[in-house]
Amino acid sequence: MDPKLFAAKTFDYLIIGGGTAGLTVASRLAEDESIQVGVIEAGDARFDDPLINVPANTGRTMGDSAYDWGFMTAPQAGTNGRTFPAARGKGLGGCSSVAFLSWNRASKFEYDAWDAFASDKGWNWEGLLPYFRKSTAITADQLNTFPGISAADALAGNNPEYSGFDGPIQLSYNKVDPETVPIYVRTLNKMGIRTNPSPENGDLNGVINSRMNIDSTTGTRSYAATAYFRRSESRNNFHLLTKAQVTKLLSGPTRDQSEVEITGIEFQVGSQTFVAQARKEVIVAAGVYQSPQLLELSGIGNRSLLESINIPTVVDLPEVGENLQDHYVAVSQHMLKPGILTFDELRNNPAFAAEQAAIYAETHGGMLASFNSTLSFLPFSLFLDDEEAKTLIEAFDRAVLSRSNTTPLQAKQYAVQREWFTKGLVPQMELILFNNGFINPEPGKSYITVLGAGLHHISRGSVHIKSKDPLLSPTIDPSILDNEFDAKLVLEGVKLLRQVASTAPLADIIETTTVPPSVLQTDEELLSFVKASVATAQHPMGTLSMGPRELGGVVDGDLKVYGTKNLRVCDASILPVGLGAHLQATVYAVAEKLADMIKVTA
Repeated sequence: MDPKLFAAKTFDYLIIGGGTAGLTVASRLAEDESIQVGVIEAGDARFDDPLINVPANTGRTMGDSAYDWGFMTAPQAGTNGRTFPAARGKGLGGCSSVAFLSWNRASKFEYDAWDAFASDKGWNWEGLLPYFRKSTAITADQLNTFPGISAADALAGNNPEYSGFDGPIQLSYNKVDPETVPIYVRTLNKMGIRTNPSPENGDLNGVINSRMNIDSTTGTRSYAATAYFRRSESRNNFHLLTKAQVTKLLSGPTRDQSEVEITGIEFQVGSQTFVAQARKEVIVAAGVYQSPQLLELSGIGNRSLLESINIPTVVDLPEVGENLQDHYVAVSQHMLKPGILTFDELRNNPAFAAEQAAIYAETHGGMLASFNSTLSFLPFSLFLDDEEAKTLIEAFDRAVLSRSNTTPLQAKQYAVQREWFTKGLVPQMELILFNNGFINPEPGKSYITVLGAGLHHISRGSVHIKSKDPLLSPTIDPSILDNEFDAKLVLEGVKLLRQVASTAPLADIIETTTVPPSVLQTDEELLSFVKASVATAQHPMGTLSMGPRELGGVVDGDLKVYGTKNLRVCDASILPVGLGAHLQATVYAVAEKLADMIKVTA
């Protein structure tokens, strides 16, 4: 759409960000033909791009400026001053166009904890479940074939009480898995980690065969652009502008001077600046880093920060950009004995790669239509003995008590986390199996790489603007491993990864471990390895947290920004407490729920 035509329209609803949440909300609001919906996206649409569409290409877009904003964190003191990529999808579909395809919900208990931050609004398991279903369509004729699942369990995995069958996002199991997958699953079963046939039912614990957002008919990624935009693009009341960056929210006081009303937006296309108007609401869905950035550029945030940059304060909300949380990851990599087929064969064997490309072109199947789907979610009881768990919880208590700048909102978050530890029902560690080598793989060799991700950390980072320049990246400081507990949790992940690799039948196919070096044995040595090698899972959340304003919340239970009449936020930044799961399923559900909330009050 021409930016001049977009600017000439007056919209009922303006959505900033054509990503996972933004397109979902926009598509649902546009079902009412009497309203005008505008979506503005900084990136471009890439519907026929194999780097997005072909599952086996997942991950290749990271760091590529055509697909990724290319943010970097500030140096992290807890990791020897290292900086980290802070990847965010740039383009229609946002992060859903580049995410690693795993589709899972957190545990029931984690969503139920949201009630403590916004009661009576249905932000809990029962309130979100209809929207988990509404957003998705599972491939109903597929059954879970993982070891440890009975025929009856496999059927139960398609239970309509928990599964959607006619939603926009298409979900499927891999049609093809490398032969390492069943060996790895049987190894975890031998260690007492059961195969969970129905992780969608609110109990995530165990090893799971994650459904992937892959359309089994076409063998391609199913994401916000192909699913939600495509269902709405022909509507006369749905308007999309791409390659346009919003630089400011325009505001004025309400008639009674009690709140701020957002009247429109300012945006740039190339060197030109335009203005678009909104009659009813503006919904910010620019993501965990850029939603708080836009609020601060518009004068909504911590007054002292805004004054230091000479931005007039419109609404003083000190916690804008605070509470950044993520999952932090330890890495292990193992070279396999000859003859074990993994995804590395696509790298090592041009003839095999050509054969798989032909299969994909003809049948939309084969290895190119698959990706790594084996995940494990573990409470303390599945990877620590009682004494080890007690020691780790004591480290949590010490670390929380030693923090000098804990806000009331964070104190409430820590109390929730502490309850999860003691009840033992919420996963605290995730294992992610990649059936290929990541770290300097040798030509002709096959590997597996296993990540151990701590899921509920103490660290609370931040994202803030550093100047009035809207095109300058914000300062992202996740505070990785800034306390004893977080470091020890990742250390326990390293130990668990070693235990898995030394257990048959997986141990029987490993030729050598390349990461971490086997010479590292003591906790002190392994902790040094953690600080030198820890990575982020790229699951950021919480920078515009839902919660009571007096505790430090930024949005209320209607996802409306405090102090404003008509500004809402819809993306992972509103999550009130960190989730132990991959995030895209939750973000779609939150967006579906918000769309219904808006329709009821429109």
